Amino acid sequence: VKKDEETLSSGMFFFFNRTITYYTTTNTNSGNSANAQSYLIDSIFQNYAGSHWVLEAYSGTHKGVSRFYESFGAKQKLVKVWQDQRLLVQNIFRR
Repeated sequence: VKKDEETLSSGMFFFFNRTITYYTTTNTNSGNSANAQSYLIDSIFQNYAGSHWVLEAYSGTHKGVSRFYESFGAKQKLVKVWQDQRLLVQNIFRR
């Protein structure tokens, strides 16, 4: 997400095997103030809505984020991930 040539937010999305996996985004201070992360994720929704791509998004344990993904039909799935030299179980939402 850019405004006047300044990058406000960027994200890491992997496109593989008809699945878009959303891992993370990062924002500048200006990006946080402008809620740029929401614009970035919304652009993915708009660009791939109605396509054959499936969106998977990590939500952690934040209930507000979980409700957001569930509001448009996403289903929760638990997956194992390697993080900080430990094997953890994380929430993934898939639509």
